[in-house]
Amino acid sequence: HRDLHSFPTRRSSDLLEFVDALSAEPGRLAGERERLIADPTYVSYAWEQQSYALQSEYAEPLARWIELFGRDRVHVAVSEEYYQSPAEVLADVDEFLGLPRRETSSGHVRNAAQGSPLPPEVDRALRERFVEPNRRLEVLTGQCFPWPTP
Repeated sequence: HRDLHSFPTRRSSDLLEFVDALSAEPGRLAGERERLIADPTYVSYAWEQQSYALQSEYAEPLARWIELFGRDRVHVAVSEEYYQSPAEVLADVDEFLGLPRRETSSGHVRNAAQGSPLPPEVDRALRERFVEPNRRLEVLTGQCFPWPTP
């Protein structure tokens, strides 16, 4: 959940402070999923730009990809692992795609932004919020993720 804060800060797409934006998220997203499903041409600013916590729940959308393409055709790379070892993660992607392993990374991390430290109670609440979604993701993928728990 650390990336949750840096993303909106970097993009300046939200006028609310991060903690306030998290609190406002349920109201902002009310009815948006239904509208998106009902109308394929509908574009939701709130869904795309203000669903910080919801977009960090990866299991449900990933399950749809797996259902469509099969688990053996979906590779999950973890950004924290990429930031730590970009060449290794990209080599794993090459291998998954059936390509020869090659040096594909400069090691330069792009699109990274530092967020401010979260208040302890917000950090704790986010860790608790993501326990079950992260468990579902681990079951779905068979992977363990390097994310903090409560």
